[in-house]
Amino acid sequence: MGMKIDIEVVTGFFGAGKTSFINALIKNKLIRKEKIVVIQCEKGEKNIDEKILKNSQIVIKQYEPTKSLTEDYLKNIINIHSPDRIIIEYNGTKRIDEFLSILSEKKLKRLCYVSTIFNISDATTFNLFLNNMEGIIAPSIYNCNLAVINNSGRISNKELCTIKAKIESLNPKAYIMEVNDSRYLESVLSSEKILDNGLLKKFTLLLRNFL
Repeated sequence: MGMKIDIEVVTGFFGAGKTSFINALIKNKLIRKEKIVVIQCEKGEKNIDEKILKNSQIVIKQYEPTKSLTEDYLKNIINIHSPDRIIIEYNGTKRIDEFLSILSEKKLKRLCYVSTIFNISDATTFNLFLNNMEGIIAPSIYNCNLAVINNSGRISNKELCTIKAKIESLNPKAYIMEVNDSRYLESVLSSEKILDNGLLKKFTLLLRNFL
């Protein structure tokens, strides 16, 4: 059996900055000759960066927002494109735990695995969304590895501490990253040096090409 495909899931409610994060994620973690499929399950305010769109190694797929991702769709993507990595911009109105249960299906587990779940939120709307849609927002937080708080500079330090406390209560193990202004997300992500530096991914890619 070949190497499993790395799946990274980017969660967060509409307008939180998921597409901007994906742009930054690819620019910071792209490995030479790595094949990536980006599946966008909703159309946000931002677009995938033009340089990324022009990269022949990267395929962008638009998925119908009203539908849930299925096992058959993912297997089809894998069979057609044979990617090294799949990045999913998950629909912010759907529960992430429902999708994770699909990925736990035996046939799909043989092909891929979820390496990282990112949760993106906007500091100015965090409490509003969590208080009114906790059933949707909370699962994305307590399943994530990295929680990004966008536009943290637009609220008071007291409000920010409250948000961080709520995230920590839902997921004590998540790394929390504050971004004062979402326009500078890419530079903050790069300077934090919290992402895989590429050595493991390069080795995995080498093995996959060898097998």
